[in-house]
Amino acid sequence: MAVVSVLALVQLVIGIVALARGDKPDQGTTIFVAYLLGAFACVPAAGFMSLAERTRWGSVTVAAGGIVLAGLEGRLYDIWGG
Repeated sequence: MAVVSVLALVQLVIGIVALARGDKPDQGTTIFVAYLLGAFACVPAAGFMSLAERTRWGSVTVAAGGIVLAGLEGRLYDIWGG
């Protein structure tokens, strides 16, 4: 989870740098930044929720966070114009 969180942070920085250079996403800057922040916060949020739930459902929470992150990443690709 730490590696995926660091990779999401790297993606957040790269996205902000691309916006600062003047590159524009196809579907709007605001929604792109919102999805970037959501992707960055997704894994730590799932991790904290799984720590709160110490049963087997904690692992399910982490898995669900991974699925949500995959969906956010796909949507980020579409927003940028991929």
